[in-house]
Amino acid sequence: MSDPIEELRRAIDQTGRIVRAVTADQLDAPTPCAEWTVRALLQHTINVIDRVTGTITGDTAEPVDLSSDLETFVAAYDRSAGASAAAWGEPGVLDRELVGPWGPTPGERICRLNLADTVVHGWDVARATGQSTAGFDPELAEAALAFMHQMMKPEFRGGPAFGPEVPVAADAPAYDRLAGFAGRTP
Repeated sequence: MSDPIEELRRAIDQTGRIVRAVTADQLDAPTPCAEWTVRALLQHTINVIDRVTGTITGDTAEPVDLSSDLETFVAAYDRSAGASAAAWGEPGVLDRELVGPWGPTPGERICRLNLADTVVHGWDVARATGQSTAGFDPELAEAALAFMHQMMKPEFRGGPAFGPEVPVAADAPAYDRLAGFAGRTP
């Protein structure tokens, strides 16, 4: 069985490389999330990592301001990544019931939710900013996709983050299948 904490760490690292490669002139570019620019997507991604970390620590991070400049987004992402790693490093955290805005949830499920969100939105930012996804870790896409197949019901779709599934060939690369399931056209 896979280690969701290690997968989440790898996903946050992978997305961090994408975030650090964004240029200031790309912040207002459109993304595969039709309602969000790169700026809004970065804000969402950082704030989700912070909210999940807060379910473990009880701390509340200051939300990233949508008007932030690129350096602020990068610094906030790096801060969030470090706080996430420390929180998920707590002994027994996967076995705890964590309470977030969505109610009491097993730690492992919240970890996998954070993994899926981070992997999908990393792909979104890469796609929006013209970065290659060729070096992306396919194991992360498979892990995210397995979780999403299990947990993402039609009633959870809609809004800017996850749209209706887009059909993709069953033998397509992992990130294409993940993007399609998340409501993007790969």
